[in-house]
Amino acid sequence: MSAPIALGFGLFLAGVLLGLAQLWFQVWTPETFLKIAITDGALLAIVLVWNFVVREKRDFDRIRKDDRLR
Repeated sequence: MSAPIALGFGLFLAGVLLGLAQLWFQVWTPETFLKIAITDGALLAIVLVWNFVVREKRDFDRIRKDDRLR
């Protein structure tokens, strides 16, 4: 498993655990929890998009190096 995928899964898991903790124990005020949830979701989106961009660039460079496009 690549590092960005592991990091993305970790962020997803953290979001689920934070949500369950808030649901059962109301650890934070609703405003603070919303900020934490939005931050976690934004970081998850950044990691997933970064992984996609890096993978596409790597595939493009590999195809270009193999001279398959000409």
